[in-house]
Amino acid sequence: MASLAGRVSVWVSEVERDGSLRPDQMGANLLPTARPTIHAALKSEYMTPAPGASEYDLATPRKFDPDDVLSRPLMANLATIGADGAPRNAPVWFIWEDGAIWLLGSSDGSAVKHIERDPRCAVEIVHFDNNAGILLHLGLRGLATIEAMSPDRFKRLLHKYLGPEASWNEWFIDNVAQIEHPDGRMIRLAPVSIFTNNVSFFRTGPDLAWPPYVDNGFRTGR
Repeated sequence: MASLAGRVSVWVSEVERDGSLRPDQMGANLLPTARPTIHAALKSEYMTPAPGASEYDLATPRKFDPDDVLSRPLMANLATIGADGAPRNAPVWFIWEDGAIWLLGSSDGSAVKHIERDPRCAVEIVHFDNNAGILLHLGLRGLATIEAMSPDRFKRLLHKYLGPEASWNEWFIDNVAQIEHPDGRMIRLAPVSIFTNNVSFFRTGPDLAWPPYVDNGFRTGR
């Protein structure tokens, strides 16, 4: 029986995306893959407008701290390249640890097979709160690797989405998650590029609804 990703993830669509995904085409915010974490190093960069950009320059993406999205129990969309060269897209759960995003997979899963053949991929995560006027878009691109399943990391991922272990649904854990299943794999992406865009002005414009407070004349916190 396949593990979580093989039974739960649904291939929702082929996306209109450039299939090349070469590292030199993966966006302007290039990061060294050896950097162990993005949180502290990028916080100041992602909380301010791009150099030379007006605060209300709609043509220039507004940056934000990636942790504002990575820390939330959101759905990520993983784009891989199929055997026919066409892009494929799948919604997945994720956790950010050790300078990489970790996604669930299985040895017989489509995403794992695609990455084993061609490691180029992209992950898109959106935090959208219509009532609060928040829209944050985070894109990660690079070369993924397939790693052995780590039950401890899997449990931390489940805690992110399901809360304390004592509250987990026993049927789901035993029949769907199957934390110790030998076919379980983890997809690891240490991004070559990270793209952020804060579009949280559709209800409050020109002011941003995110971040929610102002410090010394600039929005600097969550």
